[in-house]
Amino acid sequence: VLGESGANRDHSTAREMIRDISKLAEEVDGSIYCGVGVVRVLKQGGQYIIASHVEGKGASVTTSRGVLLAINDRVGTPRPCHWPGQETFKGIVRSGTNDNLADVAWKGKRVVV
Repeated sequence: VLGESGANRDHSTAREMIRDISKLAEEVDGSIYCGVGVVRVLKQGGQYIIASHVEGKGASVTTSRGVLLAINDRVGTPRPCHWPGQETFKGIVRSGTNDNLADVAWKGKRVVV
């Protein structure tokens, strides 16, 4: 968890992410719902209307003051990217996981992500 010793930064390993998620889950235990698929989010005035499908229960509509879209497809084993001629490339090629880009001086560089 950010601010704590060993907090994950950059793109963390799956184990680090799971540890942090587990710790945060303990704090919000009564507010976590699994098996919910969001079908649509509509903004109406100062609130959001969320249409969802709840596993084993069916359709549901919820309202809220805000919506958070949290996507991290970096959890798990990094997927390497290879391209024709890569072996002749003279630049830096790194995955960006586990803070392995912290030592790169980015100023003035051209970067492809």
